[in-house]
Amino acid sequence: MKQQLAQGTAEVFGIEMAVNREYVFSGSSKAAVFSWYGCTLNSRGEAEGYVATDTPMVSYVNVHAMVEQRREQAASSGGAGPRVLIAGPVDAGKSSLARILLAYGVRMGRKPLYVDLDVG
Repeated sequence: MKQQLAQGTAEVFGIEMAVNREYVFSGSSKAAVFSWYGCTLNSRGEAEGYVATDTPMVSYVNVHAMVEQRREQAASSGGAGPRVLIAGPVDAGKSSLARILLAYGVRMGRKPLYVDLDVG
């Protein structure tokens, strides 16, 4: 499936999409295109899709804000930055949340470190 952002702003796993650039998603991948203010997407190819009105993104941004606040506190005190542990059942969105938090951290100019301890 191919997606192209025609207008507005949107992101995939916290990474901003560029207008008029084609993004290719393989048939087996699961990805959500999210927009805070609305957007127009052009899609080509077959994929399952829907428009959701209920999303956890507000909670994710709140977690990011708390982590960023802890980074600021650590920087001002000379301490180590925060550590975040994401735990939960299978297919709960742990990896998606981690990718979003990493992308938001990079967008803030940070250099987050990611360690995947999933034994599966």
